[in-house]
Amino acid sequence: MAEYTSRIAIDRPAGAVFGFVSEVANMPRFLPTVRRATAQGPGRVVMEGESHGHSYRADGWIEADAAARRLRWGSDGEHDYAGTLDVHQRGGSHSDVEVRLHLTAPGRDFPREAVQAELEEAMQRLKQTLENEAQPPASGPVSLDPDHRVRDDAETRDSRPFGHSATMNPGDL
Repeated sequence: MAEYTSRIAIDRPAGAVFGFVSEVANMPRFLPTVRRATAQGPGRVVMEGESHGHSYRADGWIEADAAARRLRWGSDGEHDYAGTLDVHQRGGSHSDVEVRLHLTAPGRDFPREAVQAELEEAMQRLKQTLENEAQPPASGPVSLDPDHRVRDDAETRDSRPFGHSATMNPGDL
């Protein structure tokens, strides 16, 4: 059993950071070994990629707690892989992100330094992505959509004048 941790400061509001990391489709943008991440219904995810010279496809679970700004995940297979990611507001528009990983792979020996380096790379990529791209929606109340992705309430607000299904939502055009 191996435990890994990393922490990084990001110059973005905690709500925006959490909204980004909890969106499954964004994971390949900052996780170095992940090439594809797909939500498979409520609380389920499939990750595909390459790690330490081996391709992988991993089925697992994921839970987003928007109120606590905590993301939890784990794998289903023979490898015991789980983690948590916490986003903490650090005043103004600054956040701290902390990740804790637990990894046990019977019959496989993952070099501790390599796993820690990949974790550090993921944190740096997350920071660069969030700080260098167009600004995500401002921090504010968030809610889970039907696919259990976190959305800023401004994104989910119905802009149709009377909320009637016969009128088009301008955001859908």
